[in-house]
Formats: sequence, structure tokens, C-alpha cells
Amino acid sequence: MDKMVINNIICPNCQSGIFTLLPFDSDANDIREGIITCDECGIWYRIEGGVLDLLTLTLRRQDLYANFAKKYNLVPSVSEPVNVNQQKLGQIQFFKGDVPDYERNVAMSTHYRARVALTFERWFNQNYKSITAPILELGCGTGTETIKIADKHISAICIDISEEMIRTAKSKIDKLENHANINFITGDAECPPVKDNMFGACVMCGTLHHLSSPQTAIKNLSSKLVDGGLFFSFDPHDSCIRFLFDFLIRVWKLYEDQANDNPLFNANDLSAWLTDAGIHNTISYSTYLPPHAFLFFDDATSLTVLKITDSIMNKIPLMYKFSGLIMAEGVKCNLPEKMR
Repeated sequence: MDKMVINNIICPNCQSGIFTLLPFDSDANDIREGIITCDECGIWYRIEGGVLDLLTLTLRRQDLYANFAKKYNLVPSVSEPVNVNQQKLGQIQFFKGDVPDYERNVAMSTHYRARVALTFERWFNQNYKSITAPILELGCGTGTETIKIADKHISAICIDISEEMIRTAKSKIDKLENHANINFITGDAECPPVKDNMFGACVMCGTLHHLSSPQTAIKNLSSKLVDGGLFFSFDPHDSCIRFLFDFLIRVWKLYEDQANDNPLFNANDLSAWLTDAGIHNTISYSTYLPPHAFLFFDDATSLTVLKITDSIMNKIPLMYKFSGLIMAEGVKCNLPEKMR
């Protein structure tokens, strides 16, 4: 972790942005092991394996903190489990042992890689030259999109609630020739523990449907963007034939997803949430074939099939209602005071 990251973060418990850094294992600006302590509330957060943990006391992994505290003779901070978000705890526990399955059946699948190439990569390649402040990637998972950001030498802070996901992503990034610009934080993407008005873009690829309150997440992330900052997301679409996708998933399960209670999105809600958060947006659609169809294709064929089907279907009036994926692109524009 670059020690300069402490200039971009806030304490998730008291919202203060002033910390004291105590490195245990470091090399120049690179902190491999250490702690940062909030000067306001006194809570300390561990840096282990180059990853900063900024989960709240009620969400942090007590087993990891106990081992770390024992290693460095520290007294762990504890909190009574009051008003704990069970959905978030469930995600942490689920991905604690599920990352290899996710990596194999989702991140490395030909369907997902083709989807990322046609959606996120297209958007990113069109816009990265205009991004002059760091990127905030929320729900970075195992780093599929992070690698694309690193390749363009753009600074980014990447956040995920699962430390196992983060460590898998970091192992990929560390193998790249240029990776010093990427920093990882274990944290809550719904309430990003970073300062306001610091980021030139926010990326959420398949993240919103995992969060307990997507609308709150959009409002919170908007405050992190500079005026003119960019936004991109994709998530499952509330398609009128979604029941067929769901039926196919039940009879031929590819992966056990951990989504929120309402994991499907429609244009009206998504656009309204973004607009209310001061993000001018456009909505588009992708993916008219179930992911199972791509099991029989290699990467190149999957991308070609996805391009052709999207091109045809998106030109037919009202056909978007049958798409499996909904995308949002936007630009933050500060609202006049009277409209807030």
C-alpha cells in the first residue's frame, strides 16, 4: 500500500480523515505491514500483505485482527454487535471460502470476459484519457476490471468487502509490470471510506445488486467524485423474460450468487437514483443470450457472438426489455444549492 493513500481515506467509524501511520514492514512509500490509527476516535486499522482494512468494527474480521494483534503485540479494538447489517456479514462469510469458485465460474468464464470487453472496456477506452484524478472502483472482486485500469497507468483505489477477493485481485495486479498506481482497501462499497471530491471516475461492475441499498450507495459515491467525474456500472436487468433466465439458472446452476433482496434493476429507478445524486446519465443494454450459451465458445467467439446479438437486438424497438444486462454511464454535475 502506498502510504500516500492515507490522504484519501476517512475513518469508517467516526468519518475523520486524520490518521497516524505506524509501519512494521515497509520499503520507502510501500507499506506491507502496519497500522493506521484514527486521531479522532483512536481506532486502529491493519495493513497486512499491502492491503488496508477499513471495515467498521462490526464488520471487520475478528479472527484476522486477533492474529495480527498477537503478531505485533497490539490490543484489538472491539465493538458490541449492535445494528449489524446481516446482509453484509453474509457476503463476507460467503466469499471467505468461495473465491476460487467465483474466479473459476464467473470471473474467468468466457461469458463474463466477453461482457467486460464489450461494456466496461469499451467505455474505459473511450474515456480514460479524460480522467485526471484517481479512479474509485467499488466492488472490485478478483480484479477483472482492475487489470484494465492498471494497464493504462491510471491511479485507482479499489474497494471490496471481501478480503479474500481483494487478495486475489492484488495477486494479479502485483504480477503486472506497472502496478504501483493501484491500491486495495477492504471496505464497504455502499459507504466508501474515502474523502469527498477526490476521484475522477467511479466504476461499479456487477456491484450494485450485491449492496443492501443501491440508492444509498449511488448517493454516497457521487460525493466522492469531482465535478465532471465519470460513472460506469452494469448489473442484472429487470427483463420481462427474466423468469426464463432464473429458471435456467435453477436447473443448470453455474454459480451461487450472493445478491441483495432486489437484485434486478430497471431504467426508471437506476436513472432516477443517479439523477438525484447529481449524475447526468444514459442507460443502455446488453446480453440477450443466457450465460450457458457461451460455455461452448472460446473467448474470441464469445465476444463476436455478444457483439452481433447486441448490435441486432439493440436496433429493434422495445427489444431492450429482453436484455439481461443494464448499463449506466454518467457525469457528475454539481446541483445548484436550491435543488439539493
